[in-house]
Amino acid sequence: MPQRHLRPSGPALSIASINIEGFSRCKADILATVVKHFDIVCMQETHIGPAQHRPALPGMKLVAETRHRQYGSAVFSRPNLTIEEVCTHTTEGQMETITVALPNVSVTSVYKPPKSPFSHTELPDRCKRKFQISIGDFNAHGTSWGYKENNQDGDAVETWLESKHLTLIHDAKLPKSFHSARWKQGYNPDLVCVSSELASRAVKEVLDPIPHSQHRPITITIRSVLQATTVPFRRRFNLRKADWLLYQQKKTIEDSIPSIPPHPNSYTTFTDLLKRSARRHIPRGCQTEYIPGLSETSSDLLQAYHTAYHEDPFSSTTTELGEILLNKVGEDRRQVWKELIENTNMTNNSRKAWATIRRLGADHTTPPTLTTVTANSVAAQLVLNGRSQTRRRPTGEYRRTAVSDHPQPASALTKPFDPEELEAALCLLKPGKAAGIDDVLAEMIQHLGPKAKSWLLEMLNSSFIDLTAAYDTVQHRAMIRKLLDMTGDLDLCQVIKSLLNNRRFFVQLNDKKSKWKAQKNGLPQGSVLAPLLFNIYTNDQPLPPQCRRFIYADDLCITTQQESFHKIEPVLESALQEMSTYYNNNHLKPNPSKTQLCSFHLKNRDAGKELNISWDSHKLLNHPHPVYLGVTLDRTLSFKTHLQNTKAKVNTRNNILRKLVNSKWGADPPTIRATALALCFSTAEYACSSWSRSHHTKLVDTALNDTCRIITGCIKTTPVPCLYALAGIAPPSHQTFHRRPR
Repeated sequence: MPQRHLRPSGPALSIASINIEGFSRCKADILATVVKHFDIVCMQETHIGPAQHRPALPGMKLVAETRHRQYGSAVFSRPNLTIEEVCTHTTEGQMETITVALPNVSVTSVYKPPKSPFSHTELPDRCKRKFQISIGDFNAHGTSWGYKENNQDGDAVETWLESKHLTLIHDAKLPKSFHSARWKQGYNPDLVCVSSELASRAVKEVLDPIPHSQHRPITITIRSVLQATTVPFRRRFNLRKADWLLYQQKKTIEDSIPSIPPHPNSYTTFTDLLKRSARRHIPRGCQTEYIPGLSETSSDLLQAYHTAYHEDPFSSTTTELGEILLNKVGEDRRQVWKELIENTNMTNNSRKAWATIRRLGADHTTPPTLTTVTANSVAAQLVLNGRSQTRRRPTGEYRRTAVSDHPQPASALTKPFDPEELEAALCLLKPGKAAGIDDVLAEMIQHLGPKAKSWLLEMLNSSFIDLTAAYDTVQHRAMIRKLLDMTGDLDLCQVIKSLLNNRRFFVQLNDKKSKWKAQKNGLPQGSVLAPLLFNIYTNDQPLPPQCRRFIYADDLCITTQQESFHKIEPVLESALQEMSTYYNNNHLKPNPSKTQLCSFHLKNRDAGKELNISWDSHKLLNHPHPVYLGVTLDRTLSFKTHLQNTKAKVNTRNNILRKLVNSKWGADPPTIRATALALCFSTAEYACSSWSRSHHTKLVDTALNDTCRIITGCIKTTPVPCLYALAGIAPPSHQTFHRRPR
């Protein structure tokens, strides 16, 4: 069956849970509108004693409750939901559990008071089912669900999960489920765990808060094994069915191209001609829903799975068909993930990994995009940033005639392009890539006829020959002059000048584009030449006396070493004044508001002392933990803060590993190991030559130990050396961390 006719199945079971912190009719009415489409609703801390009225939720029926004036729990369900058994249990420490047994699945509401120990008892045989779901307020601290460290209850919860073959469903990208009014901080005491067989189908969400409760409702939805990905409606060319012969033959491009003058001003007419021919001879279609990795051979299997899913989503037949279907689709998804890991450097950024996981169907959460800034306001600010602070005529050093009067040496850039160079450039175009601003695909250019290629060659030659007609600004003129003094190649300078003149840009924010803006100053963002040209432009920065400087692109670090604070301040102020003079002469705009000060010393009595330095009448901010090139510094250079941040980054990337483990296509051991090396270990090793001798490196070791536990599936009591041996990864002490004192 073609993919466009596939209908994704609805959720098999949806459950909501909230610590209501005192049941009331107003809270019930608000909660009923939020959870009206759910099958089961679990409540904790209802605060309903034996002598009070039973709780009621509009649109739901009360299944079971545990009455207690200080605690109390209740479970509601849809009126037509089939419930076979109900079990309630309260431990000596007032830990409350209510289990609702459905066909093939049992749902347990859990509430543990903050000061009570976690202890879970066995379910009666009449309530045991093939699959199990536990949800509620566990009041336990664990690093696996967002806390900085484990407490005794957190260890007990992890042990219970391992013994019952349950999988914790947690996503670090979701908001915290509990916001403490006392500590003004968010936590995750509300947990949800499912049987390991359901982990790949379970999706957790955190809903908006309701009034007079510090807890947010959390939900768990059990879906089908494959979910269709929704994309915006846009017609796309099917290049596999294109008729390239008719695309380039007569009565199309070849007959119309001679009437177009080969000039850059005619490029829009040329692209319109290509688009008209493409619409005639390349089929177009739009598929708003598709399943990544689904082939024609597995479409029939998907239809059989949907039939069994609608009959009973938790039956053995549905489970077996889902396993077979995931194995077939998982091969293609696994190959896409391996290519991403092998070809992408994710040391500093893991957004591509999260985007790929969402596209392949293992992560259904979408981060909120709430902003009051428009694309036009961002574009206007970029134009203001490019304006010079000083409005004066160019001096003799940067006059226009200074470049044109320079003797012109022989250069390969003066030679026009020939057909062989054009063919070589067309061969280097990568097919399958998205179109640029002109909305012309690379395949459309590669399949042009001889007349169209000849026109394109003449147009390119005319573009690079006429280089002196465009107007350039003072800043561009100064940079061209510096480039000419460094290289002595006038033709190269003319080519660079043509790349900078008459540039326009637009800003795209939240799928909205701004108006076109003219870029008169500065360098084009995203260009591979921009960093090199900026380094050439700022290569003549002065070196202030008694100072050392460290430069990386536009990040400048000025350091000095003195015996006391009052000796450091005049040296740095003099250095900043000298840099201000240089910036004004070269039409650069420093940003004192982002400039930070920090002193490094071991005098604890002066730990709170700050430097009093101003730059252009702007007092600079003293920052105890400045960040330079991704490394967080501190006063004693112990790198404790940096290692804490690194540990948090590794823990976040461990969540990606957990997503892969819960997916069929990503649970392959080689895939998990390659992902861990690319995401977690590369992040932990960043700049390790700077902090490897710190005594706080054990913070990173703890996060890497969790990484190896995810790879191997070992429990927490497994010795650490065995983790790395089973994972096939050298321990940190034998890798690039070998400089650490052990």
